Formats: sequence, C-alpha cells, structure tokens
Amino acid sequence: NLLSTKWLVDKSFNSGLLDARLRIASAIASQWFGGIVVPADTTDCWVVEGLAKYLTGAYVQALTGLNELSFRRMRDMRTAALLDDGTTLPPLASRAARIWRGGQYAGPDIAAGGSTHALPSNVEHGLQCKASTVIYMLEKRLGPDVMQKVLKYFAGLHVRRNKKDQSSRAGPSAEVLASNARWIHTLQMFDHCRATVNLGKGEVNSFLERWVYGAGTPKLAVGYVVKRRKNVMEFAVKLEGSNAAAAADRAALAVARNHRTSVTVRMREEGRIDANDHVVSLGTTAWQLMEIPLQPRPKDRRPKTIIESGGDPELIAAMDCPVHYVRVDPEFEWMGNIEQPVKQIGLESMMAQMLEREKDVVAQTVAVEFLGRRVENGSMSAVLVLDKCLNSENTFCRVRAEAAIALGKSASAKTQWGGLNALVRHYRANQCDADTGKPKQNDFRDLAKTIVDEAVITALGLVVDSETKRSHPDALEILIERLTYNDNEGNPQSDDGFVTTIIDALARSLPPNAATLSTIVELLYLYVQRDERFPSDDMCVTCAAIRALGLLSSSIESKELRSIAAKGAELGFVLEKQSAFLAAADTKMYLEYAKSKNVIDSLDFMLECAKDRPTATQSALLWSAYDYLQTFRGSPSLQTVTPKVLKELRDFVLYGGAEVASAAFSIISFLASNDLSLDEVREAIAIAIKRAGDQVAVGVAVHQSAPRTAEEEAKRAEKEAKRARKRERELAKRSAREAEDLHAAEQRRRDAEAAYVNAMAEHVEDTQTYSEHTGTMITPGDDAPDTPATIGMKRERESVKSFVETDSAVKAEVPAAVEAPAGEEPPKKVKKLTFKLKKPTA
Repeated sequence: NLLSTKWLVDKSFNSGLLDARLRIASAIASQWFGGIVVPADTTDCWVVEGLAKYLTGAYVQALTGLNELSFRRMRDMRTAALLDDGTTLPPLASRAARIWRGGQYAGPDIAAGGSTHALPSNVEHGLQCKASTVIYMLEKRLGPDVMQKVLKYFAGLHVRRNKKDQSSRAGPSAEVLASNARWIHTLQMFDHCRATVNLGKGEVNSFLERWVYGAGTPKLAVGYVVKRRKNVMEFAVKLEGSNAAAAADRAALAVARNHRTSVTVRMREEGRIDANDHVVSLGTTAWQLMEIPLQPRPKDRRPKTIIESGGDPELIAAMDCPVHYVRVDPEFEWMGNIEQPVKQIGLESMMAQMLEREKDVVAQTVAVEFLGRRVENGSMSAVLVLDKCLNSENTFCRVRAEAAIALGKSASAKTQWGGLNALVRHYRANQCDADTGKPKQNDFRDLAKTIVDEAVITALGLVVDSETKRSHPDALEILIERLTYNDNEGNPQSDDGFVTTIIDALARSLPPNAATLSTIVELLYLYVQRDERFPSDDMCVTCAAIRALGLLSSSIESKELRSIAAKGAELGFVLEKQSAFLAAADTKMYLEYAKSKNVIDSLDFMLECAKDRPTATQSALLWSAYDYLQTFRGSPSLQTVTPKVLKELRDFVLYGGAEVASAAFSIISFLASNDLSLDEVREAIAIAIKRAGDQVAVGVAVHQSAPRTAEEEAKRAEKEAKRARKRERELAKRSAREAEDLHAAEQRRRDAEAAYVNAMAEHVEDTQTYSEHTGTMITPGDDAPDTPATIGMKRERESVKSFVETDSAVKAEVPAAVEAPAGEEPPKKVKKLTFKLKKPTA
C-alpha cells in the first residue's frame, strides 16, 4: 500500500506515527482538492488549499477527537494572525501569493522603482493557515452540516459537470481531467454557499473583501471592570491594526452597509449555570464603552474584609466580584489578536476561573497564556494556578503542555523560581522512581502522557537566569540526568522522539560553568555515535546531536567544543544520508560564524556546499541559511556582502528550480532590506522578479486560459450590454414604483387633512352652547354667570371665533376664483388647520 505509514516512520515511534498519519491524510485530501478539483486561476489556489486542510481536519477529529482539532485550528489562526501584519502576507486571492510555491514575492516591482520587500521562509505556511482559517470562519456562518454539503458538492464537481461521461470506479476519465469540469473559482464557491443557506449578498461581499481580497488582521484591545454599586460590568474595546487592515475594513464597509462591526463577549456570572453572550460594537477611532447589566443578587450579610484575603489585591477583587470570567470572541468570528491588560487587578482571578470551569480547550489555552504573562510580572498566585493545571489529569494534554512551557518561560527570581520548582516536582513525580530518585524505564504507550513529559523537558531548557543570562543549574542537572539514565528496555515504543527533545533542550541552553559544559559536550558526542549501535528513524538522534554541538559552539567560546563539533560534522558528511548531510552542513555554518564572527562567511560556505547537489538538497541548504540569517537582522556584518556571494545567489535564481530560486530570492531580498545601497543586490532582485513573472505556481495544477477570439469577445460584449440594459430597466421600474408610492402617500395625507378640517368646520358653525347645570342658552353676546362649566366653554368659543376671523381675513386677500362652467360643480374648498384645538373642559 503506497499510503501506508511504514514508508514514512517506524510504527514504534508513537508521536511520529500520529504525524505520519496526518501527513498521509493531508496528501489524500490534496489529491481531491488540488489534484482532481483544481483552481481556475492562480488567485483561486487558496480555495483548494483551504478545503484540503478542512478535509484533513475531519480525519483529525475522527482519529483524536474534537479537542485536538480545536487546538490545531486555534494554532493555525494564531499563526495567520501573527504573520498577516499587512506587509508579510499578501491577500489570499492575489497573484503575488502564488508566484512561486514558497509565495516569496509580495512586494512591488523593483524594476519599476519599488522598494525591496523581504519575506520569511514560512510565508507558504502562513498562507495555508490563513486559507484554512477563512474556511473555518465560513463554517461558523454556514454551520457544520451545510459545510459538509458544500464540501461534498465540490468534491464531485467533475461528475456533476460531465453527466454524460460514464467514469469507471477507478476514477474520472482522461477527458474529464483535461476539461474545464474540475475548475473551482472563488466567487463560484461563495455563490454556492450563499444559495445553500440563503445568505445576504452584502454579507458575502463584505466577507470576501475583508478576509480574501484584503490583507492584515485586526487587533482588538479590550478592558473590563465590574462596578458593584451600579451592578454592571463596564466593557471597553477598540479596533486597531495596520494600514492594510484599515483599508480592508473600509472596502468591506463599502460593499455592505450591514457589515459586522461588533464582537461577541461571553460572560459567566455567579449563580448562573450557563454563560450568556453580549454583542459589543466596535470602533476604529476611539474606545467603545458598553455597560453590561449583571444579575441582581442579595447583599452579603457578612462583608468580606481585607484581613480574610491577606491583603492580596487579586484575592480581594476575586472575593468581591460577581463575574467568574469574561471571554472575548469565543466563536472565533474575528481572525485577529486580542490584547488584554496584564497588570489590571482582577483579570487574573477571572482567567483562573475560566481555566478551571471552561471545558473548551481554546479558552483554557488563552487563560494559560495570560497567566504565563502574569508570572513574568511576579505573580505567585498565577504560578499556583499553572502548577495545578499541569498536574490535573482531567485537563487536555495540549493545555497541560502549554502550562509547562509557560512555567519554563516565566521562571525567574521574582517568583522565587516558583515555575522551575513546579516543573521539577512534576518531573520527579512522573518520570523518576520514588525509591531511587533516578529516571525510571520509559513507557510511551500513553501518547497524552508522553506529550506532557516532552513539554516539561522542553520547558526546563527554557529556564534562564535574567541576571547572569545563563541557564539555571538545577534545570541543566535534570536534563543531563534524564539523558544519561535514559532506559528504553522493555518499552514497545521507540524513544527516538523523546531523546531528540532532550538534545534540543540542551542545544538551546547556556551552561553556567566549564564543568557543566564539558559534561554536556561529552554526552552529546556520545549520542552522535548512537545510531551505529541503535539506529533511529532517519538518524534523527545523530542529526539532533550534531546540530546541538554546532549551536553550542556558536554561542560559547571554547576551542575544545569547536573541535568536537567539527568531528561530529565530519562524521555527518561521511554517512550516506541526506538528513545527516544537512545536519553536518548546518554545524559547519555555525562553526564558520564562531571562527570569523561574520555571518556572510557562513552564507558563503552554504552556497559553496550547495553547488552540484540535487535540487532538494540545494533548497534545504538555502532555506537553512536563510533561517540562520534571520537571527542576525540589523547586524553590521550583513552590510559586508561580496560580489561573489551575490553572483552565486543570482545564478541560483536564474538557473535553479522553483524551490531553489525561491530560497535564493528570499536571501537576496533579506540582504537588500539591510543594505539598500548595494547596486548588485538591486540588479539581482530585478532579475529575480522578472523571472518570477514568468513562473507558474508549483504544486497545484493551475488552469491557464487561452486568449479569447474576436467572436468570443463580441459575444462577451453583447452579454455585458444585455446585463446593462436589464439593470437600467430594473432601475427605471424601481424609480416608477417609488414615485407611485410617494404620490399615493401624499394623496392620503391630503384626504386626511381635508376630513379633519371639515369636521372642525361643523363645530365652528355651531356657536350656541348649552350650560351643563342650568340648561340655559348662552350666546357670544349674552352675559352669563361665570360658573366652572361656562368658563371653559367661553374660552373655547373665543378660540373658535379667532380662527373664523383669521380664516375670513385670509379669504378676503385671495382673489375671486374663476366661476365654473354651466352644468359643473364648483371645486371644493380645502381648509387647512394650523393649530390643534383643545376639548372643552367640564
């Protein structure tokens, strides 16, 4: 079976087996969306990539559950939001996104006088994450069931468009694959979605303009505080972002007035079983304030005191707060970064409540990240909450792993090394024998436990003393001990991934003294030779050890370390494995920098090493060099580029394959961004972009439409003219209907006024009034007693009399009307009333 995992990884490699299965699932999904169903143009490549990744997510959910799928989707969304800053990633539906497979060109044309634009090597990954995130956001609007129908419709697109073709069970015929039956277009997909669930056209257009045709992700700055006296929660939010994000917002508002400019806030109050959602409006120029009413509750008979809380402001706020937690944008309707004030009192207790009460792994991960930032500010209570999360077996393993990483990154003397102590306690309790205190035999059958244990090892390698800028001795002691006493005897699963994790943690460390450094170097060189006795999967242990020696030699001044690292690199070159060769080349690159302290010398070595190599090896070497250059951004050594290096890079761009040219072009762009005065760099970039304009997207079959003939152009113009005439007729009909409605409304108003004036005129003609008590006739000229019943009547007669006199005076000023012909009735006179009469009072 070609799709078996045995071709990718050993079955005993537990964590690697999961990744292999997901890669195979992604390849199968890409056979449908990208192999059979292909984009109609380069601007539609994101559709097939997003649908393929969505289909892969269905397999992830079936294999591992909904929690794993939600975590991976959240990670993709954050990656896209981090990279899509308005300049790094181009819009999804743009030709700049797919000039090469790496998506390396998103800036202006240098030959036309534009400025240089350096892009990171993970642009393609960022575009794929954004494509899958947009499809996920579309699913939120359509619903999972409707999205499944849309997926099935486009998966069988070639069958529906070729009903006459009788394809066999082996798949579509060659005629179908060569026809236009399998093309998919961006507008076509959204039109089908709109017709399926009856979405508004304006909503669809605004979604396209904001997330598909626009670039840049927004940033939501939020803050909230509970007002106990008013029994409300004041919520403040502001929509910020780059210029590209603001332009995308304006474009979305221009095509649809009902464009969504609000965010959902989920709040859980004390005494309520379920959380309730509130919609808060967004603004682009100022903070938007909203008061959210809280549930009334009786006053506490015994008020909380400061003595009970120990004087801790966070505990005081938690004891007096009726809101358990607040969650902004819980359904991920916005692809953006949500920033909350870390130093605000009261938010830490809310995040702790959300981590404990909320069952959604996304909400728990957000809470863990916020608490990690609180630990960096010296919060001991946040350390306790993260420690509890790390040791909770009921919490999802990915969330526990994030808690371990947060403790390792934030461990410092401010919290008395509370994060480090929590990691050490977890390590001793779960990976060591209770009697001897040494690491016990490996047991990787439980994948969730293995993920947490690897995260603890990685977190220990991140513990650094801020004063000495060196790794903590206790953390290094544990890593050395774990690698020294590693025992995989009797374990049915391979320990290759776990050992590689320990070696990578040691590679990032900075030993505090020479004795510790010597111990680490000897241990790493021992594992360089391990594959000779115990072969690992693709020699991953040997490659990790060789790279670790190179990284340590580039950060620590030691001749002995350099010599040992050089021996490891030579061993890697001797082995007949591409992975070992790449690891040895990386180590030699690190050693070149350690020798000359000039990163250009390291680049020159990688370019020499890449000559006369296979295309895949060349591409891997150049991308590795580019990633290493990124760590020296702004360094003065980047301004010492020699013409020899530029010539070699230009040759790779002109004569290399698509992947090689993409990597070389990225290196040239990065060098130009650090020194714009290099004419050779500008010339090389101009040639690279000129070549890029003739490139076809690699990896996805793209339809290249033939130029239209004169007859086709005439037919197209005729259709456009028909559509224009149809639009004009519809506009004329609508204007006529509006005029008729306006005329009818005016006529109804006039009739109502005439009826009212006629009714009041009858009341004016009757000037005689009867007294309610005496029954005597009262005329305007009579002298009658002023009783309570007659006072109001006299006042009313005077008002009516003044109205009659005013109306008579107006009639006298108007000239006589023309008499009507014989046999016709004179036109009716319409009286207009300019004030409101009051009813007589009793």
